[in-house]
Amino acid sequence: MSLKDIALPLIQRGIRVVPARPGQRASTLKDWPNLASTNPTVIEEWDKQYPNWNLVCVARLDDVAILDIDDLEAAYKLNMPKVPNTFTSQSPRPGFHVFFHHTARSRALGSRVVRNGAGTIVEFKHHNQTVCAPGCTRDDGGKYVAIDESH
Repeated sequence: MSLKDIALPLIQRGIRVVPARPGQRASTLKDWPNLASTNPTVIEEWDKQYPNWNLVCVARLDDVAILDIDDLEAAYKLNMPKVPNTFTSQSPRPGFHVFFHHTARSRALGSRVVRNGAGTIVEFKHHNQTVCAPGCTRDDGGKYVAIDESH
């Protein structure tokens, strides 16, 4: 799957993306937060410039927030509300990346991380924080897959 093939369904949902080296889950491009884009022309250029690279999705205050759930069962035990039907991907861990448009309440919340003795349970990615895009593959072969195509 090309970088363009991965990017188009994301940018159509208003999710900003930026290239990351093959197998990587974070961008190393200089000034990556400001490079993150939903512009199809930029995506076309990246597709030529960075063939076979991964993409990361970038949370931004003016559009999309991302809930990065590493342990759904533990999150529910802590009374996290049921995840709504919205665009969601599954990570290789397995975990989940839930995408939604910011509201005044989510902007006010800021970034949050919930941990227990075993590690991170859930992260609320608020602004200029990333997750690997569905359609990408980690360097260990793990794949990110869209599982709920809802808006």
